[in-house]
Amino acid sequence: CLPDSCHLPPSMERRRDTRAWHLLAWVGVCAVVAAATTASPVQRLPNPGRHLAASCSVSSGEYYCPSTKSCKASWDQCDSIKDKNEKCTAEWLGLSWDLGSLQGRTFTILDAWRNKTSEFSYVFSICGNANLAASELSVDLQEACAVTSGAAGDVRDNPSPGYQTVNGQYCWRVGDDQSGGAKARSQRGTQMTWELLDPLNPAMGLQLTYTGGNTCKNSAGDTGKCTYQDSGGSTYCERGMRIRLVCQDKETDIPAVESVDEDAACMYEIRLNSQYACPTECARGADGTVCSSNGLCAFDAATTSAACACKQGYSGADCSEFSSITIIVESHYWRNLFVGVFIGSILGAICVFKRRRVMTVVSGIMNQLFAKPQGRSKFVYQRAALEEEEMNTTYSTTKERTEHWDRDRVL
Repeated sequence: CLPDSCHLPPSMERRRDTRAWHLLAWVGVCAVVAAATTASPVQRLPNPGRHLAASCSVSSGEYYCPSTKSCKASWDQCDSIKDKNEKCTAEWLGLSWDLGSLQGRTFTILDAWRNKTSEFSYVFSICGNANLAASELSVDLQEACAVTSGAAGDVRDNPSPGYQTVNGQYCWRVGDDQSGGAKARSQRGTQMTWELLDPLNPAMGLQLTYTGGNTCKNSAGDTGKCTYQDSGGSTYCERGMRIRLVCQDKETDIPAVESVDEDAACMYEIRLNSQYACPTECARGADGTVCSSNGLCAFDAATTSAACACKQGYSGADCSEFSSITIIVESHYWRNLFVGVFIGSILGAICVFKRRRVMTVVSGIMNQLFAKPQGRSKFVYQRAALEEEEMNTTYSTTKERTEHWDRDRVL
């Protein structure tokens, strides 16, 4: 037959017309798999990380110090803390602290560690001398603390920023006189010192150290750390106190019981949580808490400053703005991820092992919805319909049609 008079069977014509739909359907299924495994990202708190310059060694963990424009091993080497002890404030690079609310108060802490023979308690003040009359010590113990003597025979009756008592009978000073201003303290060599609590995270808090208290016997491990000598040339250590103030969003007062660690050379260390140890750059909420108790005070190494890093669902400078939509979406992140992976795996398996059948079904549905026969295809469909109608007319029964089809198949 001539090409114009020959026509492909309708099924082959339909297959040629739907090749484009096969490709489109395949792309659509893959898009569904990708969408099913997509979930909203989790908001992560900024990490007080390292701002490394190109010249700084990453492997050795060096920090880039913007004030000196050089690499440092830790942030405390970048700059020294500038303190104003009369106002109980401190500054370091882009951070500032205000502990004025704790100044002028006397705190009494019972050491949480005790045994059958010893019970220690400590009286101290921040940015100044402690007031024994305002402490919780008994009257007899206050009198014992008025004049104290050390292991080297040193006797002291001057004011002190802190005292150590044992069993309610004995008392020693753990720091020298802090009165008279910075100049007077510097001349006496009794200046209190401020340091970063964590050299790797400056926003974590501050550390206040007192020295120059009553002497104590040095041990073999304290050799080289103790410099006090008596008239006979023997070396002793002087008691001191180190107060570690940790940034905490809610704590405003000092606890009554706390663990006190004894470091080498008779240095007694107390760790206290306080919101006043947080840099002032971290905004306070309407209730006075740091970051409205909905975030963390985090250090930004790029700007050498601090700001609130809000928890999921909260925003704003003080983390006081709450978004219920955000928190709902983010709280279901892992569930959505697992469900998406599960559904995506099933669809992926179907696409791989049953691709032909899936594509046939999908393309058939899409062809029924969108395919519009035009030109020659329309003529083929009309001719097929006429042949079917003629067949039904010639062979009136199903049996006759079946016998006709079987005879044609044999021929």
